[in-house]
Amino acid sequence: MRSPDQKKRLDQLVIQLAAANSLESVLAGTSGPPEIAKALALTPEQQKNIRGIANKFTQLAVLIREERIGVEKQLDVRRKLRDQLDERIVKQLTDAQRAKWKELTGDPFPGLVKAPVSPTRGGFGGGGSFRPFSPFGP
Repeated sequence: MRSPDQKKRLDQLVIQLAAANSLESVLAGTSGPPEIAKALALTPEQQKNIRGIANKFTQLAVLIREERIGVEKQLDVRRKLRDQLDERIVKQLTDAQRAKWKELTGDPFPGLVKAPVSPTRGGFGGGGSFRPFSPFGP
């Protein structure tokens, strides 16, 4: 049986894992625990801004996919885009929402690898298809 602290940490890791695949989708409530979107209570304006940011990064991923730079280079660039995308998304949150997000996610799990930005996406009604990604490496 898990202690309350173990349960809390497990819940945090579940959220981190979902966010590693798509922070936008977690905030939209389309991925990960559904109570996250409710707990953060994003405004329609925030959702619109996040959707716009994610769309721009998806467009960049499409352009990268069309370049003939090799699979490894593409993945490297798309992983760097993911970090930038997540930073911009988090900047859309208020201070109170960022504090709540930190509380919900806890300390980062060492070695967790984010999915690269995908040329297809979901999130705030964006369509696309779900393609699972291993958070522990390519």
